[in-house]
Amino acid sequence: MNRFVVKVNSDGCPNGIPTPGLPSDWENGTIEINKPGARSINSLDRTGLPTVAVGDEVWVCTDKFGPGIAAKARIATVERTGRPVQFSICEISLFSPTIPLDSFERLASGSAVFSRLQASRRPDIYHISDEEYDEFQQVISTEVPAQIFDKSRDPAKQVLFGEALVRELESLNFVLQHTTEKVSRLCRGSTVVYVKNVTRSRPLVLHPAMIEWAPELCTLFELDAQPAAKVYKNSNLTLFPQFRDVSRSSPGHFGFAVGVNRSNLSQLLRFVDSKLSLEASGESIRLSGSSDRPLTERERLQAARLGQGDFRFALIASWQGTCPVTGVNSLEILRASHIKPWAKSDDRERLDPDNGLLLCAHIDALFDRGLVSFTDSGEIMVSSSLSAGNIDRLGLENSTQIVGLSLSHKKYLSYHRKHVFRK
Repeated sequence: MNRFVVKVNSDGCPNGIPTPGLPSDWENGTIEINKPGARSINSLDRTGLPTVAVGDEVWVCTDKFGPGIAAKARIATVERTGRPVQFSICEISLFSPTIPLDSFERLASGSAVFSRLQASRRPDIYHISDEEYDEFQQVISTEVPAQIFDKSRDPAKQVLFGEALVRELESLNFVLQHTTEKVSRLCRGSTVVYVKNVTRSRPLVLHPAMIEWAPELCTLFELDAQPAAKVYKNSNLTLFPQFRDVSRSSPGHFGFAVGVNRSNLSQLLRFVDSKLSLEASGESIRLSGSSDRPLTERERLQAARLGQGDFRFALIASWQGTCPVTGVNSLEILRASHIKPWAKSDDRERLDPDNGLLLCAHIDALFDRGLVSFTDSGEIMVSSSLSAGNIDRLGLENSTQIVGLSLSHKKYLSYHRKHVFRK
């Protein structure tokens, strides 16, 4: 048996799938290299080297996520029609994520195979000698011992991503509506999800309402999820809420990114469906809209009045799920607090994230009643009606300061100091 490593472009991957989610995506797929035979790793010579044959071992290096080794396989069939080397593969073990070639500086890996793949810019196939293979295996076993997807693992537990995730969503009646270089958007009724196209890390992006349910999602469905309250930001998530960041010139969009597999995807999406609306006074209030039925201003106002919806989600994104006064990051006790009171605001102001702060419940209560306020530079102001003892018990220190206030925040804070704060 001989061993080879083949470098392919995205469009040259088996079965035309550059991002396989399971070994079956590449099983019996064909690889074609328009070369007369394999090169030597060291000399690049093609003479005197063995040609690929059925049963040989082949390692596949792709460039979809930056050059990396994606799989180990056996050669199933070989066809030679003139110049190209053409073969199909089987017995595939996938690496997820790929073993990146940029893990090492040039020539620093200790493996001639890694060094050759780093230097190679075009599709080609290389024969690996026994000595080169020993070096190669040592690097892989020490650097990425747990990455390989062994065939014995339950396929239902293997992570879905890329095209495999899109196909699985389509099998669950989601419709692919729009694709950009970075994300694909799919809808089923009013439920919208996005799939990351350029990364395998937590590739399914859910509506940011799911951030509130992060602990339950991780427990119920064993999800690979972002830490609670951490959002995935991408301007292509156009049907998800907007947020503002003082470092950005224009609003962005955000969602909640998770890693999923075939065993939990269907149940997860049913859970998502059930949490994208609120019940208030016998009425159902949607938290998410679709391309053919976007949220109305009335729905946004109803949710904001309850401290929920796009207004709260935008504050979670802008303040990174953390109260800027206390540093508390448990969403269960954080409130979407209006700076200019709801009753005194017009509809635009009620939905404006700059008219809000994400505050711990006790700070929200103090702020709402005018017992604390903030200067334009973010320093806390404490009402004289609070006793020194209560100030101490509440942990209100003069050094407390909010960082990251925008000009628009300061306009609303000026109103709060003038009309709400009890000096």
